[in-house]
Amino acid sequence: MLFFNFKKQGQIMSKIKKYLTSQIGRSFVTNEGYTATIVDGGSKRDRVMIIIDGNIFSVSFSNLVNGTVKNPFHKSVCGVGFVGVGKYLRRTHKDAYAKWSSILHRCYYQEYIDKQPTYRDVTVCEEWHNFQNFAKWYYLKYPRSGDFPEIDKDLKSGHKKEYSPSTCIFVTKKLNSFMSNNYKNNTSGCIGVDFYKPRGTWRARIEIDGKRNILDILSQEMTLVLRIGKQGVLKQEDGEHFILLIMKKMLSKT
Repeated sequence: MLFFNFKKQGQIMSKIKKYLTSQIGRSFVTNEGYTATIVDGGSKRDRVMIIIDGNIFSVSFSNLVNGTVKNPFHKSVCGVGFVGVGKYLRRTHKDAYAKWSSILHRCYYQEYIDKQPTYRDVTVCEEWHNFQNFAKWYYLKYPRSGDFPEIDKDLKSGHKKEYSPSTCIFVTKKLNSFMSNNYKNNTSGCIGVDFYKPRGTWRARIEIDGKRNILDILSQEMTLVLRIGKQGVLKQEDGEHFILLIMKKMLSKT
């Protein structure tokens, strides 16, 4: 039969607490290059309170000693994005982190921009530099059904050069690919669609396989297009209906 010596355990904890308290004021340099200074011995075993760049965190003393403590405000993604403080973590919210990281790379990773010059001068709003803010938007707006969606900044905003909560929506991969080469100048708020005054009709200007096409849009179809352009999340059935509608008109002209 095993017996647990609570008295001895208490003595050990007391010694640990005393030692950690004696370390207050001691500074360490993290692997990220930040100076972390202990400001309190902490209330739990092996935990201390540290200050980095004016921000106070509770960390493991052993991690502090070996330099592996992370500064949540360290701009670790393209020198712009940081994880921040909150419930959204890279290891537990991998899908949101991957999307966030991808967007930042499109805008700030020079090798990617050189290969995709259309992303030159495109930015990410300051709010989304913090992963916590992006992840909150991501899980709030993410469609509950349909295929795996992509984030599009053009369809809703009319091709503004910024990723932000006000310019981005989720769209199906099919629609995102289809709309990527459409003309951007329009009066409808939806990419590639404008009002043609001489005929008094809406028209869609589309490029498919390098071939330019101009198609008339009926009033009921335009209602759908405007709804797609204004809503925060693009429903899969709406996007696919719009694509089929345009493709049907394309085939009728061949």
